[in-house]
Amino acid sequence: MDKCSKCGDIDLVITYVDESELINSSSFKIIDDEFVSSSDYGMYNKLTAKKEHLYKRCRTCHYEWRENTIDNIKKAELLECDNAKI
Repeated sequence: MDKCSKCGDIDLVITYVDESELINSSSFKIIDDEFVSSSDYGMYNKLTAKKEHLYKRCRTCHYEWRENTIDNIKKAELLECDNAKI
């Protein structure tokens, strides 16, 4: 079972985010990581999902993070196996 890495509570909100989904159209943050990219949109930044992932938020301490889906983890493992054979 998932639990918050900050406080250890298991009361989480988990949301599936699809690839290319608009996350926020008026953010002041500039994010460019494994899951989210930002593009300049006037005075704001438009945040878009780079790949499908899970967005998790702890209801107790409000810590937020993003994780790969099981499908993405399995794809990465398969690629590692294929690369190891070469």
